[in-house]
Amino acid sequence: MPLTGDDFTLYTRTAATSNSEGSGRWIACDESGNDGEQLLNGRYLIYASVAVDDAEAADIVRELRREARIQQSPELKFRAFAGRWANRREVLRRLWGPGGALEGRCAAYVVDKEYGAVAKVVDLLLEEYAWAQGRDLYQAGEARRIARVLALQGRRALKQEGFHRLLEAFVAFASERAVKNGEAAAIEAFYDRLEAAWAASTRREVTGILFRLRATRPQGDVLHVDSGPFPLLEMLVPCIAETAARKQSKMSTRWAGVCSPWVKNRAGAASGVRSGSVRASRRRVWGSSRAKRRASETRLK
Repeated sequence: MPLTGDDFTLYTRTAATSNSEGSGRWIACDESGNDGEQLLNGRYLIYASVAVDDAEAADIVRELRREARIQQSPELKFRAFAGRWANRREVLRRLWGPGGALEGRCAAYVVDKEYGAVAKVVDLLLEEYAWAQGRDLYQAGEARRIARVLALQGRRALKQEGFHRLLEAFVAFASERAVKNGEAAAIEAFYDRLEAAWAASTRREVTGILFRLRATRPQGDVLHVDSGPFPLLEMLVPCIAETAARKQSKMSTRWAGVCSPWVKNRAGAASGVRSGSVRASRRRVWGSSRAKRRASETRLK
């Protein structure tokens, strides 16, 4: 249901939340590791949510403190359960495990932000180039395969410094900062770095991918034209959409999914978030390239 009215127009709500016919079901959310479009600041982004209102949450936290014997600090942080506190972690497991008060009501989505940057290279450039040539990289999972190869073999092909500098140049030109600080220079810097990476690559598959990316300059030149309502490299919005899709499919797992080249996310293989526009049947690697035409994100099958 849509959240309308004065209670839902403020960034900070002072009144306690309460599930009801009028307000619907409240879901508390939080994130860790989100730096906006700066995908190379820290490796992981974790978005978590729990379906609970303030009244019920107060009773749960009170019981959690009692069972775990935690009395310090007004805010209950995970560090109180980390490290040597194995007995306290067992209390958490019982809370969201079978028969627990939060069974089937918790979700966490974990993003490998480096893989997110690599996947955005495919989604924003290579996929657009292929579509212009009449090919659909999302048919039979080709785009996902390309992203995995580049993420898993790129560092070996270009060495640590070369791989990082390539992703750094891409983030600099694909982020909104490029528009504010001089888009033309950022585009030039990325394609210069791409050319150097292609020449230096020592692994055949990576070299082939970089060769194909060299032809995407026309797509790079118009990347920020009518790019949509949220930044192209934004990861938090797809996390929220993905978690909502999991909830909608009534999954009881406490993990909504994982965006990583190392993990195959069986939890989310059956459901997808698709756009309602011209190219609505196409599945994304991670995120949208032109939000006016589509908005979605990737899970690994």
